[in-house]
Amino acid sequence: MGLDIGGNNHYNTFIMEIDNSIESKYILVDWDRPHGHERLSPKPITMTKNEAHKLNRALLINKQSRRYIKSEV
Repeated sequence: MGLDIGGNNHYNTFIMEIDNSIESKYILVDWDRPHGHERLSPKPITMTKNEAHKLNRALLINKQSRRYIKSEV
C-alpha cells in the first residue's frame, strides 16, 4: 500500500517509510496511577524506537498520561 498520487490506482512506493531501526522492549506506564502500580503492560512489548515515538506522540496529542518506556529487562 502507498499513496495513490496519480489517481490511476497505482501506488508510489518511494514515499513509503521503511523502518530499519533496532527493536527494543517497551512497557506501557500510566503516570496517573499510584506509586508502584504505574505499569500497565503485563510483559514487555517489542517495537522499534520510531514506533514507540509515534505511539507516545499519539498518546500526548490525546492528552493521555500513558507512555511507552524502554524496558531495562
